[in-house]
Amino acid sequence: MTKIQADLHIHSCYSDGEPTPREILMKAVQKKLRVISITDHNTFLGSVEAIRLAKEKKIDILVLIGNEVRTLLGDVLLYCSAPIEIKPYPDLDELSDIADESGCIAVPAHPFDRVRKGIGAKGLELLGKKLYAIECYNAFSSKLVNDKAHNYAEFLGKKCLANSDAHTLKAIGAFSTIMEIDLEEGFEGFRKAIISQPLEPNHHETTLLLYLDKWRWSLARRIKPRECF
Repeated sequence: MTKIQADLHIHSCYSDGEPTPREILMKAVQKKLRVISITDHNTFLGSVEAIRLAKEKKIDILVLIGNEVRTLLGDVLLYCSAPIEIKPYPDLDELSDIADESGCIAVPAHPFDRVRKGIGAKGLELLGKKLYAIECYNAFSSKLVNDKAHNYAEFLGKKCLANSDAHTLKAIGAFSTIMEIDLEEGFEGFRKAIISQPLEPNHHETTLLLYLDKWRWSLARRIKPRECF
């Protein structure tokens, strides 16, 4: 078992992020992250490409196949051993069943950030016993919203993740989760860590510079979206 830092909510040019999977991998190495997931909106393509590149370039980072799925109730981070078929805008309970059947791990993203499509208390209750962890700390959600998620996780007896939700390179690793994991086991090692090992959210106040960088990209992509190809 190795104690590592993980950032499990990163966006690439395969959805609305600025960096390419290659750039994300290089930044993750720089930030000393050992586990990452590129969780592009409604697609596994970013993480699949990052896995290919990590193998090709022999980059010592465990990349988890991930997707930020927009359900009818809000956003859920999905981590899987392989890409799975998901219809657009599934019901939350339907996604939960698919994840369970496929051996995936579902983690609600910024659940109480209603502006950014969190699933709220109703969604957390719907997921119930199938829920292992909640993204309590999102680098671009307010302290009030993050604290509410933390308190609700404690109420439900669930673990907390801290993630950057990075859409630019500068934000990668801004928040992270410290966990003990057997990296050689790949996704199964991650699954065991989420289910049975303590998780330590690593978070602080997000700097104004990171917000400005996010707003810069938010404006720039409306003028000229970044192409991955």
